[in-house]
Amino acid sequence: MPATRRPLPPSPPAAARPEVAARIEALRAAMPAPEAPPGPTITLAPGPLPTRETVLRGLSDALTEARGQGNLMAQLRALELMGKELGMFGQRAEARPDNPLACLDAQSLLALRDLLAEEAGVAA
Repeated sequence: MPATRRPLPPSPPAAARPEVAARIEALRAAMPAPEAPPGPTITLAPGPLPTRETVLRGLSDALTEARGQGNLMAQLRALELMGKELGMFGQRAEARPDNPLACLDAQSLLALRDLLAEEAGVAA
């Protein structure tokens, strides 16, 4: 019958040994301080918090700058945020109006009138 092995007693972590702990502390002290992560950081200017007017003015300025640079994505984003702030994009009910002609503009209504008059043989 084979002999069974006894499990080894757990060894203390290396940092528990005084010479290892002292070396770790010496290395930590010699390390340079970590640098700030790269990239832009945003800080609020001191003073009052932005108001609705200042937010809209800032978005308008951003839109003007994006147009000057020809940055279409920034233009669309500024317009989207301005529309949201102004409440232009509320919850939509069903997209079916009671009057199916209500969604047509004046030019389309006139063209429809002319088409129907032509079909009926009546002068518009």
